[in-house]
Amino acid sequence: MGYIRRIIVDIKITIPSGKATLRALLDSSIEINLINQRVIKEYNLVAKLGPILTTKFLNKNKITIYGAYIITSSVVDGVGNNRASKQLFFGADFTLYNTILSIP
Repeated sequence: MGYIRRIIVDIKITIPSGKATLRALLDSSIEINLINQRVIKEYNLVAKLGPILTTKFLNKNKITIYGAYIITSSVVDGVGNNRASKQLFFGADFTLYNTILSIP
């Protein structure tokens, strides 16, 4: 039986005015990337794939997905290599972190 891995890291995302650093939870038990709706509003991010008003479940709690966003994010690994890529994030309301990233 597998185990759930959870790691907290800082990531940088590209925003309209430059870059922003966000606190991210890397979680092997989630299958999609989430970005906090508060961050979306603060940085004026625009949904790229239209509003998606469906309900998903996360740890048995309902969450509403407000839209889908293509966001360039980067993280520095343990040996100092910067890895950047465009990723799909879904906007939602949740607490403690700015983003929750799936670990493949």
